[in-house]
Amino acid sequence: MNPTEKALWFVEGHLPEAVSLDDVAKSSG
Repeated sequence: MNPTEKALWFVEGHLPEAVSLDDVAKSSG
């Protein structure tokens, strides 16, 4: 999975929660 796909997967998986850009960046490498 490329970093963009990882970020999208992370955001989709955490939609009910508040997601920060820092969290997305950490999860996508």
